[in-house]
Amino acid sequence: MGEKDLVDEAGQHVQAHAECATAIRYGATVFVTRDVEDLVSKSGTMAAAFNGFKILTPEDALAFAYRVKSRYDYRMAAPTGFASVSTSCDPRSRRTSVPAS
Repeated sequence: MGEKDLVDEAGQHVQAHAECATAIRYGATVFVTRDVEDLVSKSGTMAAAFNGFKILTPEDALAFAYRVKSRYDYRMAAPTGFASVSTSCDPRSRRTSVPAS
């Protein structure tokens, strides 16, 4: 590695750290990066320090998105159970019958 390569690599690390700090400052809960050696390896420490903040590789982020989507699809396809009862609980839908005198 030449001196220029080391400088470029150091600059990329600084930029990745600055972008991660910006994401935390603006309330993001996940940061996706390819900086595996530096940022992703510290994901556990960052999660503990910043309320569960996750640092993921693009591959991990994609796998997470697929898991969330499959759970969503499962819930949408599942029988609703008591969903039809919820309309009968609405007080406006109740009818009171008065016995005829």
